[in-house]
Amino acid sequence: MRFYLDESGSTGDVAKVGAHLDFGDQPIFVLAAIGVRDGVALAAELRRLADLHGVVGAELRSTNLVKKPEVAGGIADYLLATDSPLFIEMMDKRFLMIINLMNYLVLPPVRGFDEMGKALIMRKVIVELMAGSLPDIVLIAYAKACETELPADLEAVYPALRKWAREPERGEFRDLLIEMIDDSLADVVGTQEPDGHLRFLPAPDRSVTGRSISILPGLSALTNIYARINKYRRGHLADVTLVHDEHMLFGEILTEAKKMMERLSSEEAVPILPNADYRLREHASLAFASSSEPGVQAADVLAGFVMRFFRDAATGRRPSAEAGTTMQNVMELTHQPEARGINLVAADTLLRKAGFH
Repeated sequence: MRFYLDESGSTGDVAKVGAHLDFGDQPIFVLAAIGVRDGVALAAELRRLADLHGVVGAELRSTNLVKKPEVAGGIADYLLATDSPLFIEMMDKRFLMIINLMNYLVLPPVRGFDEMGKALIMRKVIVELMAGSLPDIVLIAYAKACETELPADLEAVYPALRKWAREPERGEFRDLLIEMIDDSLADVVGTQEPDGHLRFLPAPDRSVTGRSISILPGLSALTNIYARINKYRRGHLADVTLVHDEHMLFGEILTEAKKMMERLSSEEAVPILPNADYRLREHASLAFASSSEPGVQAADVLAGFVMRFFRDAATGRRPSAEAGTTMQNVMELTHQPEARGINLVAADTLLRKAGFH
C-alpha cells in the first residue's frame, strides 16, 4: 500500500524564528499522509471535485483553493467512503519550541526523572504554563542557541527564563521551576564532557548543502506518522511505501530521519505513546514523486486546509461555515484505536480557539 505525504507551512527551521517570533508568518506546520489503494479512482474523484467547484488547471493545489475549502471536504468524504486511512500531524511551531525547551533544557531526561510517572504529567502542566506566559525573549534566545550551538548562547537563555519563573504568577510551580532551571544551568556550566552542553539542545540535522537545521517540524511529524502507520498496519510494513512530494532541500533529511527511527527502534530506545507504535518489526520504503500524482495532490490539499484553519484560529479569525464543515469531515476520519486521523501538537488555548475544547 502506498501512503502519499505532503506538508504545508514549512519554511525550514522552527529555530529560525525571526526577530518577532513570527516564523515567517507561518506559525502552523501540517504534514498529511493518505493511504491510497486505487490511484485511478482517486484521480477521477479529484477531477470530479475540480469540475464541481470550478477549479481551473491540471492539478489541484492547496494555494489555489484558499477560498474553496469544500474541495478538501470532498476529499475527506471520499476517504471516508472508501475507508482510506488519513494521518495528519498539526504542529504549532511556538508550542513545539516550548516542548523542546522543556524536554532538553528545563527537565531533560539526563536528570533521571520517571518518564512514565509523575514527570510526564509535570511536563504537560509546565508546558501549558509556558505556552500561556513565557516571553518571546526566552524563545528567541533559545533559537539562537539552537542555531549557533555555542555554550555562551545556551547560558544566555537562563537569565530571562529564571526571571519568568520567579514571577508571583507562577504560583505553586514557582519554587520547583527555579530549582529545575538552576540545576540545569549548573549542569551546563559544570559539564566536563567535550560538547557536553549539546545534551541540552535538540540535535540538529543537516540539509543537502550541509546547513544545520534545528527543530525541523517535518522530522518529528514524519517519524510520528511512520509510527502511527505502523500501529494501523499492526507492524506489517514490508509492502508499504511512503511517497513524498519531490523536495530537493529536505529529501535527504527525511531519508535520514526514517533511518534514525528504524535504528532507534532496533535498539528499543523508543517512546511509548497510546496512538503510535515506534517498535518497528518491518520497515517501509520511502520514495519521491511528482506533485502531479493524485495522492500527493490530495495530501497537499488537506495539509493546506488544516494549516490555514489553525492559523486563522491562532490569529482570532473565525472560520467560514464551509471551513467548519470541512474540518468536521476531517475529524470524522479520526479513529484513535487505529491511530488514524489528526494529531494536534498545540497548546490548549489554541485548541479552544479552534473549537476543540
